Amino acid sequence: MDEIRLLLFGLVIALLLGPNESLKCFQCAETTDTGHCARDIAGLVNASLGIPTWYHYAKDCTASNPDWALCMIQTTETNGKNQLFHRGCHDGHTFDIGLDSPRFHNVSANNASTCAYVKDTNLLVCYWFCDEDFCNGPQPEPQKVCNFTISSDGFYDNVENPCLGLCLLPEVFLCLLSFMTSLYFIN
Repeated sequence: MDEIRLLLFGLVIALLLGPNESLKCFQCAETTDTGHCARDIAGLVNASLGIPTWYHYAKDCTASNPDWALCMIQTTETNGKNQLFHRGCHDGHTFDIGLDSPRFHNVSANNASTCAYVKDTNLLVCYWFCDEDFCNGPQPEPQKVCNFTISSDGFYDNVENPCLGLCLLPEVFLCLLSFMTSLYFIN
């Protein structure tokens, strides 16, 4: 009987706490702005959709550190040459020693850049902050609903297939099927 009460108590507590809100961001870094972290658009989009990629881009920020409530992009340049390109999680307050500037304190999470020449260095450091899942990288196009009907009596001869060129997994099969069906009925 005590086990049942304990189980019910745990269930009530879990329901009261509600679902765990966790921020997910892209996480990668490199010393060039022409590598995978900056240029692998397909890999980043696939990671945000939960599709496995060769490079692990997705990070559950608040599960790793409860203070990480922002996604960010950080770039560091010297004389116009990129030294660091970094996508990751951030708390908005803690900056690397030697890369801090008063301009970075209280930056809003509106995905606008804030840059500063860091004192006593020749470094231009820029930060972009945002607070939605995977906002620090490319976003997939909104998925279209691929369900539509074409009548076999020819009344819909000029209907365009809304799925053409816009299919994302798992709708690819449905779009191909609807496209093939539309070709059959239109011709």
